Amino acid sequence: MPGRTLAVVALLTLLPLTAAAQAPLQLNTVLLGQITAPSSPWVAECQAYTDSMGRDFVLLCRGDSGFSVYDITNPASPILASSTPSTTNDLKDVAVKGTTAYLTQQGGDVLVVDISNPYSISVVNTISVSYGHNGNAQGDLFALTGTSGSLRLYDISTPTNPVFLTSYNSLGMSSTHDAELEENGTKLYAHTFSGSTTRILDVSNPSSPTELGQIPYGNHSGVTIQRPSGQIVHGAMREAAGGHIRFYDVTNPAAPSYLSSYQPPTAVNGSIHNAVAVDDRWVAIAYYNDYLRILDMQDPSNPVEVGIYDPTVTNVGSSIFAGAWSCDHVRTFTNGTQRYIVTEMYGPGGCYIVDFTGGQVPPQYQTNSGFQASLNVNGVVGSQYAPAITNLGIGMPGNLNMLSFNAGQAWDIGAGAAPLVPASAGALTSSDGQIVNLDLADPTLSLWFNFLQGPGYPAAPIVSLPFSFAAATSISAQMVVVSPSNASGIALSQAVRLIVQ
Repeated sequence: MPGRTLAVVALLTLLPLTAAAQAPLQLNTVLLGQITAPSSPWVAECQAYTDSMGRDFVLLCRGDSGFSVYDITNPASPILASSTPSTTNDLKDVAVKGTTAYLTQQGGDVLVVDISNPYSISVVNTISVSYGHNGNAQGDLFALTGTSGSLRLYDISTPTNPVFLTSYNSLGMSSTHDAELEENGTKLYAHTFSGSTTRILDVSNPSSPTELGQIPYGNHSGVTIQRPSGQIVHGAMREAAGGHIRFYDVTNPAAPSYLSSYQPPTAVNGSIHNAVAVDDRWVAIAYYNDYLRILDMQDPSNPVEVGIYDPTVTNVGSSIFAGAWSCDHVRTFTNGTQRYIVTEMYGPGGCYIVDFTGGQVPPQYQTNSGFQASLNVNGVVGSQYAPAITNLGIGMPGNLNMLSFNAGQAWDIGAGAAPLVPASAGALTSSDGQIVNLDLADPTLSLWFNFLQGPGYPAAPIVSLPFSFAAATSISAQMVVVSPSNASGIALSQAVRLIVQ
């Protein structure tokens, strides 16, 4: 028995270590970097910001520790660029218009900050209020909410000098937790903290908001997407045990209709916090203990979970209000990869920088095949997602440049007047993944050598043919060279598009 007891004790001693060593739960995500914040009592809202030089930054609210800006252009090595202290207490939220940030503090007063140089930010103004929790800026409007007091609207047509317009406090809106302005700034979704309703307001005349309708869910925050069909979908969220997101069709705001809901299976007794919409198709959610969840909303009546980053796989023993507080979209790359930032409210996690790869799109254009088949006009080179287009003036000289080390192999160039065809529009793809971007249905399409029936490629690998056009014209061209080393037996160059005008 003593031996068995000792074995059990040893096993129990190891259990926490085993749990701590668990790998994060991930679906189509890659952790790129992390900003730890061990000295901060908590980390709240984050927002992504790209400056005039194309550098990416995290704007990070740190409660009583103020506001920090981190350069995440190299996400593996974030740099603290600058910071400013809070002036009351609990700096909770940040909203941005252009190069101006509005910092909301729970203890009151909104700090207006110039972030045009992220390495040297400065407070340039203050909105004097006795409360604050969340702010949202769209167009010329800034909406301020608080867990006590009315919704307040400000004119920010001059971003550094907000002008108070009105407050709004309808029946049942003794406090407003969050307010979300639509991108055009004419509608506002107000989430009443003290109730379970989302109110849709017309703020086209911001000095006199009027209620358009109500969504029978929510008490916290929301997210809006507009589908290509014109359908407007709002996701209302409730912060509470079992709180989740419900999507409603609000195309007619007077009569919202329920579409669907989303809740991770591990969050039945957990809570959601906030979300961000990306490209009117994706919704990324900061889901407290379940951290970052990404939904494909192509069919709003059937949200599909396509992305997860959760560093704490088990939620046992955790507060329902611990974990991911906020998330934001940094950028979408040409291949469809989306970059996000996610904050961890309590704990040293700080802010995670995560790439979501589930939205990637396949290559659209063929690129030059190295030393086997390369083609360009005046040195212009495209990419897998951007065609090689050269613009010339009438009568201006140009050069058609070819390269191949497949000396003696059959080769050809196809040319026609039609624009290039991307893969998504039906371009022919070979068995080994090469893309023919010429329009094969183009009646003007012709081949120099009747498809590989001419002489072999010359011994000199580089061939340059000068040209000029006396009249406006447009030509697309692509080269093919026989390649015994490729599975398809050929090597394709990039397709080029010449526009003379």
